[in-house]
Amino acid sequence: MSRSKRDGELSTELIEKVMLTVTEINGCEVCSVFHNRVAEKEGIKEEDIQMLFVTEVEELPQDEAPAILFARGYATSSGKPSEHLWKSLIQSYGESKAKGILGAVRTIMMGNSFGIAGEPSQIGSKVDPLKVAVSGTRSV
Repeated sequence: MSRSKRDGELSTELIEKVMLTVTEINGCEVCSVFHNRVAEKEGIKEEDIQMLFVTEVEELPQDEAPAILFARGYATSSGKPSEHLWKSLIQSYGESKAKGILGAVRTIMMGNSFGIAGEPSQIGSKVDPLKVAVSGTRSV
């Protein structure tokens, strides 16, 4: 992901949309708050974020649809997307950019596992997810 971003293959906007898609499916409140803030700073409109969660492929921007569909497939299959989704990603973006998108998806999946494990419902404390997302520290 870092190489693809550095080489200009992946925009921060696409990376954030991919991460928001995965984190919405996984239900990680901490990551959702954080990535919504990053998206806002990147100038991504709220309606564009909501568009990520529609079920109709035709409603997604066509240049982003393969990445969003791959992110959905990866998250809903617990990291085991279909071979068709992977091949479609490579066909749409090329192998290097597809690997960058895969890196973004894997990064947020790992982040979600930590974020979900640390959510109040999981640990029985009153953690403010907004404070965790902004400061990176937990306050009870």
